[in-house]
Amino acid sequence: MKSLTSGMLILIFVFAMTFHGVDSSVFYNAHSFIIVVLGTLGIFALSTPPVGILNVFKSLMKLSVPDKSVDFYNEQLLAVNKKRDVQLSDSHPLIVYAQELWIKGLDSEMIPALLTRRMQELNGDTLRVTSALRNLAKYPPAMGMTGTVIGLVTLFSHLQPENRSKLGPSLALAMTATLYGLLLANAFLMPLADRLHLIHLHHSEVNQYICKILLLIHQGDGESIVEDEINDSSISKKK
Repeated sequence: MKSLTSGMLILIFVFAMTFHGVDSSVFYNAHSFIIVVLGTLGIFALSTPPVGILNVFKSLMKLSVPDKSVDFYNEQLLAVNKKRDVQLSDSHPLIVYAQELWIKGLDSEMIPALLTRRMQELNGDTLRVTSALRNLAKYPPAMGMTGTVIGLVTLFSHLQPENRSKLGPSLALAMTATLYGLLLANAFLMPLADRLHLIHLHHSEVNQYICKILLLIHQGDGESIVEDEINDSSISKKK
């Protein structure tokens, strides 16, 4: 969360210093904004199912919420190791799922496969969000170029000797669409996609770790063995 806020503040500072002393009104063009921003959203709706769109917005909203620490989940795993049906608050989805399977009394040999499949589903959810956002980042520059071409066509269609003095300002307005597209893709969408990818890698590692401990608990290897595995695990030792 701190790095997200710091990054946004740095970008705001960079843009403020870049445009300092420049007439900011030359960078505003409603037509360019509509083509790039609304056009990108339209393509997003065309290319992504409603569930995928909802998951992307949910993931972006969660960026401001800090993740639970591994120590928090270790405490839950130790509690489950002592009593499988222990009541836990704000538990990890894999732990909740494992407890549901144990309570239902399913065939013991089926539970490892079900837990592994659930872990893969969780990993796939975060990966699909990252892929959707990265795919979306491809379109703003294209929409920006589209807006620029439209602006140039309009400009040249009205190019007359008496209008030469307006050539520079008109060309500048036409280029704003490209500027909007580049900023939207490279200063917003791609950085967020990269951040979500790193979060996906972290969640995948945590999910695999929790699944491994739950399988040890399921096998009934003993409380001491599970505790030793938690204490010796590399992910538990990360600061």
